[in-house]
Parts: sequence; C-alpha cells; structure tokens
Amino acid sequence: MPYETSLQHFLRDSTITDTSWSKKWYSRLLPDKLKNYEPLYQSFYAGMAGRTEIIAHGTTVDPNFYTGKTYYPFTPTAGCLCTKELWDENGKRIFSGQQKLTNAVKQAGGGDGYLIVIEIDDAQKAVTINEVLPFVQ
Repeated sequence: MPYETSLQHFLRDSTITDTSWSKKWYSRLLPDKLKNYEPLYQSFYAGMAGRTEIIAHGTTVDPNFYTGKTYYPFTPTAGCLCTKELWDENGKRIFSGQQKLTNAVKQAGGGDGYLIVIEIDDAQKAVTINEVLPFVQ
C-alpha cells in the first residue's frame, strides 16, 4: 500500500530522491489512459489515511444470504479482496477462487509487481480480457 513503505521501495526505483508520497508519484503506476480515472486512486487515499494492507483471502460465507445485492454472488468484506471457497462436509476443497487467483498471479510473473483491481460494471459475470485491454493498451 502507498505510504506503507518508501517511494523508492514501492516504485522499485532507487534513483528517486523524493521522500514524500504524492498523487503524482502514484500515477506512475497507471497507464496514461487511466491516470485521470479517480477510482483507481482509492488505494493511494487509503494509504494516506493509514491503511497498511489489503488482504486477499477466500470465504465460505453462503452467498445466497446476499441475493439481490450489487456484489452478489460475492460476500461483503472489510476492504479485502475476497474469493469464493467451497468445501465438502469432510473438509475437502471442492472449489477455490483463491487458488485461481494465486495461479493467475503466478502466471503473470509472481509476487513482484502490482495487483490493480478494477470494477468495470455490476454485471453478474466474470470480466474478460477483451473488456480490460482497451483500458491498458
């Protein structure tokens, strides 16, 4: 999270001599087409307010409790990135969105990098790569 560590460490640039976080520095992470899209600065402002982490984890909360909510079939969290987990009555994993997320991060190059979460709309379906590409090319 921004403010959690130095600019040099967070941006992986030892040539930075500035010691103060700013929106300008954070914007260096974003493609030019998205630099003026204010919702992408939520992490920056959260760090400024003192938040130090966003945890990615699974949940076994029954999503049917939240039917009709804009985030359904997901369940609410306290700012975490949450994925669906299904386990049988013997404790064996049936489905793991957390494992899918872990595999995607590994495929994208591993833990060295930035994960930017963008909510495109309230459609109740997975986002496709073709929907994302126009924003990052």
